[in-house]
Amino acid sequence: MAALPARGCPTYDMALQPLSPCQLGEFPRLLGSWHEVTSPKDTHYNCIAYSLGYDNHRWWPYVGHYWPPDAPFTETLEAFEQVYRNHRFEPCHNGDLEQGFMKIAIYIDQDGIPTHASKQLLDGTWSSKLGLWQDIMHSSAEAIGGGLYGEVALFMKRPIQ
Repeated sequence: MAALPARGCPTYDMALQPLSPCQLGEFPRLLGSWHEVTSPKDTHYNCIAYSLGYDNHRWWPYVGHYWPPDAPFTETLEAFEQVYRNHRFEPCHNGDLEQGFMKIAIYIDQDGIPTHASKQLLDGTWSSKLGLWQDIMHSSAEAIGGGLYGEVALFMKRPIQ
């Protein structure tokens, strides 16, 4: 699931063009909510790296990807939670904006397998790296749920540094 550009949508360089109809088909809730493309396609990093502020590796418990040695090398919510705990995040109740905190959301599919992570920006909007595609801002953590990434399973927060 590390590089989910998805079922048949092209991964050509789209610069800062809007998401294509094919891409929007993978994220049905984006059709009815505000979102904005904020970067061109970049295959050097993925959503986990992006949510932690890195843009030079794809993080996933797969051979050939970076995965912290102090986290279980397995695709479980617990392993992903540990990665974020190692970066001073703690579970929290929701994705509501809390002054002084940065929040992330971890998504799982219908089988409970992690699929994605997004981060909350200082103004309360959310931002995601969409697999091998672009980075986008979206109105809420839930706005990219309901499709390819499943649903938010865990919110976490840490004090802003």
